[in-house]
Amino acid sequence: MFAPSFIQTGERLTPFGDQLNTNLSESIGIGLSIPIFNGKSARSNWERTKLQVRQWELTKELDNQTLKQNIYRAYNEATSSMQLYNADKKVFRLQENLMNMQQKDMTRTCYQLLICSIARTTI
Repeated sequence: MFAPSFIQTGERLTPFGDQLNTNLSESIGIGLSIPIFNGKSARSNWERTKLQVRQWELTKELDNQTLKQNIYRAYNEATSSMQLYNADKKVFRLQENLMNMQQKDMTRTCYQLLICSIARTTI
């Protein structure tokens, strides 16, 4: 930052303008650094950041798709399991009814055999 100053020489103060006139034969240098290009690192950093953001978006989208797929798979498996359970329950009831009917037929047959046996012994 440019700020005029005073230099004390001996007993008197020398103003800034007089210092320039007095030391005119001396060299004065000003350095100025403006980071316009700086090796294109700012632009490449910006592009790299944009690519990283895009990669995060794609990763998020992939995770969402995987989550949806897992949910659909779990739902379909639960639905098919419930259907299989209901079908097995119906088969069990039918087999139970068939067994009851066969028991009744067997009881009738045994009863009829018993009656025939008693009839033979009495005749």
